[in-house]
Amino acid sequence: MSLLNEYYIVIISNPALKSVVLVIASIIAAKLVDIIFTFIFKRLVDKTKTSLDDKILQLLHKPIFYSILFIGFSVAVKTATLPAYIDFVIVGIFKTITIIIWLFVSSKILVMSMEWASRQTASTLLQKNTLPLFNNLGKIAIGLFGVYLVFLSWDININGILASAGVLGVVLGLAAKDTVANFFAGIFLMADSPFKEGDYILLDTGERGYVKQMGLRSTRFMTRDDIEITIPNSVIAASKIVN
Repeated sequence: MSLLNEYYIVIISNPALKSVVLVIASIIAAKLVDIIFTFIFKRLVDKTKTSLDDKILQLLHKPIFYSILFIGFSVAVKTATLPAYIDFVIVGIFKTITIIIWLFVSSKILVMSMEWASRQTASTLLQKNTLPLFNNLGKIAIGLFGVYLVFLSWDININGILASAGVLGVVLGLAAKDTVANFFAGIFLMADSPFKEGDYILLDTGERGYVKQMGLRSTRFMTRDDIEITIPNSVIAASKIVN
């Protein structure tokens, strides 16, 4: 027992040696947590009929492992009593890498979940035409949140950046108000589904024809004279539709 106490005292009194022990302990802890997590949740997902949760579980291995690992590494760096600026940079790098890993995994989980949901639901909002849109919007949201977390990890004040982004957003919104109006009108038309591709409809503006293709900004019609016309979705949304 006295020998163990001596080893313990040597490790505690030596910051460099203590950091090495923490690094080794972090690797072991990360692996153990990964194994325990897999064991517990594998039993749960095996009881479900869908393969989505199995794929998600498989994707979560890496972020969980590296999160535990880099937390331990960060503690080891702080224990090593390095200069403050070196400590700050190394820990910031660990945080940034962890955030990036979680961003990539979250994006993959989002895409898989949206594709699975589109196959399971009969909703007209989540369909083949709109799936890329929602996937991209989700990725943008995840990316922006990730950038926010990276700024926080480096102690960067983003209040000024957010204010500038808000002003820029207003300017761009005013400049592209017609495009934005058509975009949201397209989403509402797909959600309400007053007509579908192949229907013959009549608008109160006088246009009539078979719906050839519904897009997010405009809808294409084919008249009985084989003339293709394209109408902005904002015009269609504001019109009375006879189907």
